[in-house]
Amino acid sequence: MIEERIQQQLREKYNPDGSALRNMQLQLLDILKEFDAICQKHHIPYWLDSGTLIGAVRHGGFVPWDDDVDVCVLKKDQKRIRQIMQQELGSSLKYMDEKVDSTYPRKWARIVKTIDEGDTKSNIIWLDVFIMEHGNRTLYDVVNKTYGKCYRRKTGEIKERHWMRILTFCIYPVSWLFMQCVRYYGRCFCKDSLIFDYGGVFTSIRMTDEVFPLAQIQFEGLSFNAPRHWDIYLRRIYKDYTELPPEASRLAHGVITEIK
Repeated sequence: MIEERIQQQLREKYNPDGSALRNMQLQLLDILKEFDAICQKHHIPYWLDSGTLIGAVRHGGFVPWDDDVDVCVLKKDQKRIRQIMQQELGSSLKYMDEKVDSTYPRKWARIVKTIDEGDTKSNIIWLDVFIMEHGNRTLYDVVNKTYGKCYRRKTGEIKERHWMRILTFCIYPVSWLFMQCVRYYGRCFCKDSLIFDYGGVFTSIRMTDEVFPLAQIQFEGLSFNAPRHWDIYLRRIYKDYTELPPEASRLAHGVITEIK
């Protein structure tokens, strides 16, 4: 963790108590607490990932300029998580993925909260739930150039001319079958590595023995699941993550958006 003096300076600059960003982070923390409680109740493994894990290790909580929460779950638990979250999340939260909403364009799930701010607009915040499965990085890249692009064109995430969309719909069944074959290979022969769900845009891998068995880490004064070797895990993905990025790179994800 960075020095307390530097941490305080960052808090004062980016997310002081009472600021819009800090208030949003506290609401995100509530979403994470509810997600954690449901997963613990049903014995579903998950772990903090990406910027959220960096924040836990480096800052003891949120990266001061961060505006979302990232967790990972295993592909084998995806269906169960979908069912349980839809049944047990509070009324202010909504679980979203491609099975729940056919127009949802992403290959990971989100738990979304809408915050009403008046008659004409509201803000949305969310927790990203990344789906991880056993696989090979090289084969993943090949699938991403075939099935991945077809999927993103099919959902409209990649904007193309009309003729390309028609071609995509023709090719999609073959690319889907190829992806399923690669997925089966990964489940059988790539137990040591974890990749993001096929069709997404993220390419970094996680090593199984760096993740399991899961450990506990402090985040905003509370305990959540984390990879057991989180330092090795983060250094392999982000190199020297303990160093603060340049000020110009300290950007939020733009999670808060206006909905007309």
